[in-house]
Amino acid sequence: MNNSYDDKAGLFLLFEGLPSTIIESQVLSYIEALKADGIRMEVWAFAETSAMYKSSNERLLIYLNNYDVKIRLFRCVPSIVPYAIYFNALLLAFLLKAKKLKPNFVHARTEYSTAIASLVKGVAGFYLIWDARGDRYSEYKSTVNKMPRLAKWLGLNKLRSIKCWLNIASNNCDKGIFVSEELKTLQGGKVAAHKKFVIPCAADEKLFFYNIDLRNKMRESLGYDQSHKVMIYVGSTASWQLPKKTVELMSEVLSKDDKFRILIITPDADVFNELIPSTYREFFAVYSCGLREVNSYLNAADIGVMLRDNCLINKVASPVKFAEYSMSGLMVISNDAVDQVSINGVKIENLMEPSIERIIKEKPEEGNGARLARANIAVKIYGRRAQNEKSKAIYTFSG
Repeated sequence: MNNSYDDKAGLFLLFEGLPSTIIESQVLSYIEALKADGIRMEVWAFAETSAMYKSSNERLLIYLNNYDVKIRLFRCVPSIVPYAIYFNALLLAFLLKAKKLKPNFVHARTEYSTAIASLVKGVAGFYLIWDARGDRYSEYKSTVNKMPRLAKWLGLNKLRSIKCWLNIASNNCDKGIFVSEELKTLQGGKVAAHKKFVIPCAADEKLFFYNIDLRNKMRESLGYDQSHKVMIYVGSTASWQLPKKTVELMSEVLSKDDKFRILIITPDADVFNELIPSTYREFFAVYSCGLREVNSYLNAADIGVMLRDNCLINKVASPVKFAEYSMSGLMVISNDAVDQVSINGVKIENLMEPSIERIIKEKPEEGNGARLARANIAVKIYGRRAQNEKSKAIYTFSG
């Protein structure tokens, strides 16, 4: 194997299609930023279902136009099918040969992609990086517990498979990336200490920052005056993001103080519109937009909302939304569900407990000094450049 990453292409591998929620912020912008350091990757995304392939293909042209990254999209065998890992490994090996691609390394997102790539690495001759994104086992276990009896058998089989994938990934990776110290402790026990890296979910400082002129311009366009205190939620209606509880909190705040205004930025606008009580509908504004437009809304707001369930899934997580909120200087309403948020929120000094009394007491900031100070601290923790400095060592191999 060649010991330099400069003269051979790397491959970023994922078996979840091109998910709209993370592909730009956690894959494409990450790869694009690393090119400045001579680390080159193209993306191979495999879609398990026809629906996943169709939705990914619809977004593909947009991503190709917006990012200087080569992206290929393929179909694959669904992971719930028995022995799918072996069929998909054969597919990967075939495509590498057919496309005449000989990557020096494969950066595999999640334990499933890593397990598949590990079955191919001996033949293809690449180094393997396991990018561990979260506690998929606990997440899927909670889903299985809610399944009908007939479907539960398949679910339990997949749970056993996830354990197997984790074992294969930890035994066969050459490097391991974990989004938090807690996740490294949970999943990285079999990976040698010098091969483990903690890289939290970062945000691009070119896209997420605080600017007083941008704030004033956006607030004016949204119809907010200086007396309005603006709460914002950015995210989907995924159950672990507690959308219903978020709307309930916002509505309760409005019942106590009608100077608040609510912004919701989501790909699921129709669902959120149904959650909003008719009594407070005029105080809510719901928009859908691309990643590059989110910062304008964050600048217009004063307080971000990020609630999570207290469970192992969230304990080990690294929510990119907290990075984006913080780099725009926002105060953030959060509970203590995510260890990394609790630790870094103290450093940034931007955490607020989800208490109605505490939220209402928050005054609009005079000047922008405190907000800019928070944003400057956050960029040192979560900024793409800062994290990519740590990432360089991941793509350097020897032996």
